[in-house]
Amino acid sequence: MVRKMAFVGCSYLAGLFFASFLNLKSDFILACAALPIGFLFYFLVSKKIQVPVCAVFFSAGLLVYGFYEATVYRPMLENAGKDCLAEGIVLEVNNYQNDKSQYVVKGRINGKDGKFVVFCQTLDCEIFDKISVCGKASAFKDTYAFPAESYYRTKGIFLEFSNPSKVSAQKRFSVLKYLIAYRDYICGKIYSVLPGEEGKALAAMLFGDKSGLENDTKTNLFRVGIGHIMSVSGAHLAIISDFFMRILGLFKINKKFKFAFLEVLIALFCVMAGLCQPVLRSAVMITIVYGAEIFKRRSDTLNSLGLASLLLLAGQPFLVRDSSFLLSFAGVLGIGVLAPALCSKITETGVKGKLLRYAAAMLCVSVVVFPVSFLFFDEVSIISPVANFVLIPVCSAALICGFIAAISGGVGFLSFLPLVFAGLCCKFVILASNFLADLKFSSLPLGYEFIGIGIIVSIILIVAGFFIFKDIKSTAAISVACVLGLLFSGEFYSFENKDTLFAAVVGNSDFSSLVVSKGNTAFVIDLSGGRNNAKNLQKYLCRAGIRELDFIVPLNSTQSVAAYQKRFVGFDVDGIFIRQDDFWLDGLSILDCVPQKLVSDGFEVDFDDLSVRFGSKNSVEIFYKDFSMLCMSGNNPPENYNVGWDFVLSYDGKPVQVKNGTSFSLEKDGSGILVSYKKNGKASLRRIENAGRF
Repeated sequence: MVRKMAFVGCSYLAGLFFASFLNLKSDFILACAALPIGFLFYFLVSKKIQVPVCAVFFSAGLLVYGFYEATVYRPMLENAGKDCLAEGIVLEVNNYQNDKSQYVVKGRINGKDGKFVVFCQTLDCEIFDKISVCGKASAFKDTYAFPAESYYRTKGIFLEFSNPSKVSAQKRFSVLKYLIAYRDYICGKIYSVLPGEEGKALAAMLFGDKSGLENDTKTNLFRVGIGHIMSVSGAHLAIISDFFMRILGLFKINKKFKFAFLEVLIALFCVMAGLCQPVLRSAVMITIVYGAEIFKRRSDTLNSLGLASLLLLAGQPFLVRDSSFLLSFAGVLGIGVLAPALCSKITETGVKGKLLRYAAAMLCVSVVVFPVSFLFFDEVSIISPVANFVLIPVCSAALICGFIAAISGGVGFLSFLPLVFAGLCCKFVILASNFLADLKFSSLPLGYEFIGIGIIVSIILIVAGFFIFKDIKSTAAISVACVLGLLFSGEFYSFENKDTLFAAVVGNSDFSSLVVSKGNTAFVIDLSGGRNNAKNLQKYLCRAGIRELDFIVPLNSTQSVAAYQKRFVGFDVDGIFIRQDDFWLDGLSILDCVPQKLVSDGFEVDFDDLSVRFGSKNSVEIFYKDFSMLCMSGNNPPENYNVGWDFVLSYDGKPVQVKNGTSFSLEKDGSGILVSYKKNGKASLRRIENAGRF
């Protein structure tokens, strides 16, 4: 059987992936159904052995996922809410303000093996030291802005100690500590030569530390589709490995020596990158590809991808829902499998042929990554093929120069010149990303319900077009048509709903904000205050494709304004209103706006046929055509709530009542409360979405 590991590994991955959306009972039923179907197809339709092999390993993936969840995950969660004794080795350290730190630990909790997180006062502790914890463990919970349970689950981390009663650390010797210290030393060299944003970008590419990058820079990089290059991944290791193997290929060196030299570089990069999963996955694949020649085996990308997936997922099946894993898998599939098949159809030679093949490869990567982006992100980059075509070579040059500086020891001109050139490359990438991200059609928001279906249909059409026409021009034409179709659909949807009022309560009873939008603009009323509101609102507005805000009103407190300064840099904000009794320094601006004070209760802001009135006791009235809405604090409606308002909503997210004569529906789902109704067919409050859970 040709490509044995490709069929085995990819089928096993598919089984795990489908199982992640099902429960244990459904996993077992689907596994039992897949096996006979596969063998019946083999005996009755086709005698190809690949069919039953795929069925067996697909079923194995389903069963392994369910078995792991039942025997490892659920028993570990039984410790949630209980006093536990845990100890282990520190794998990761994240430092925060006020001398607080987060430690990711691999060890034992009440005698059971597992990983956990400790959040406590900063300890005299480093990576690979031993840590002991006594206290109450808790399970992670997903929030609107950050799905903590889903995120940590894919990493094999199931519990956290947020306020342990006792925690201690013990120093341990480890050679890896010295490599980590060397990484920190190189970071210091980078920042000394490149103190600006370009230095932070280079450190992110080399070591995965994005903490120094400004939020607007990170947002723009992801918006144009090259944000992955700032998160250290398998692509970085592939670029570096290819570069050094090409250099070694210029000399007559023994193949085994070249392979050994490559393995040393791979090990060094993996440690400096913090032994993160994408890099380890790439290390396995690169070792298989280059090692095939040593062991006289034919190298095959799809085989290598299948084997790497099988090895990495065998002991941690939840990794199959990790965004970086799926993005890496999709990227390798696009660049290593689909791109060669598509590029083989290009007959042009010379520079034109090379450019066409490179463009085709970038197109393949973008197409395959599209569905993964839809699963995990708020926007999908439309301009990514263009951005990747122009900027990835520049990023690759910066990465190679940065790695040369790293292995040179940061000594003199051996590191200075490469760092200067890498800094220029990063500066160009940041400026180009900022320019491209400002274009109206640079990205497609995923808040529209039809976008997901449109993306899936587009991918099917592109793949089908390639196999039917087997022509690069036809495939490119179909791809462009699909992209234009998605953009047109979004614009048509916006045009059809240009007179529709959208309202959303984002947050929960502790932290909530009201967003009211019409067309491509919106205004935000921060009902409760708190840093989490800005984070929730940024996510909601990105999903809705809104980048312009008429005004922001922090009703409760101005303490959360600093969070808006950090999160809303990429938005065009026209004004900020604060309460009359809120203190604010004269002339001090935020988001390029000097806050104006609401001079009295009853202060009103008008926008064409939309009016917003701020009343006493933190109440807000919204009037749109013949529709009116009251938002107020507390659970009890005012005595005269039936007079003048079609809808009354309390700040804790619980709908109070709708005025008679309005078609009304109320339902609960995973995101909270959805309310929709229409009045006289002229205006509709489409959605009130509470991001918290009740």
